[in-house]
Amino acid sequence: MADFNPHVASGADQLQTSSHSAAIPADSYTLLLVVGVIVLVISLAGLAFFLVRYYGGLAPKPVIGKVTAVSERGIRIDIGSQQGLTKGQTLLALRRGAFLADLSVQAVEPDAATASTVNNQTGIIVRGDTVIFSPLDRR
Repeated sequence: MADFNPHVASGADQLQTSSHSAAIPADSYTLLLVVGVIVLVISLAGLAFFLVRYYGGLAPKPVIGKVTAVSERGIRIDIGSQQGLTKGQTLLALRRGAFLADLSVQAVEPDAATASTVNNQTGIIVRGDTVIFSPLDRR
């Protein structure tokens, strides 16, 4: 005898309905994957930003000094081997942020050095000008 009650479903109907209602459409999986990748990228970018801010970046900061004297023997600067300067290195000479000349280091002491202009641009450099070099530049 058949039961005609519409609220009572057979076991086969319940199984089919429950498996269909638990399934997530394929578009939802794609959306979930895209959101997961975006969250991962943002997390990695945040980690990279933290490391750069906390450790100061991957490259060492440039060393900045001043010209203390200018003579026929050379240009005297107030940075030396204690700051990582070596003989033969190239420095930039600046005045108020504007490039003046390249300097080549001739002699190095612990706290000072003597340099000369690379292109024989005499008379350009004066006492008080800024010199800058990168500790990575080991020419």
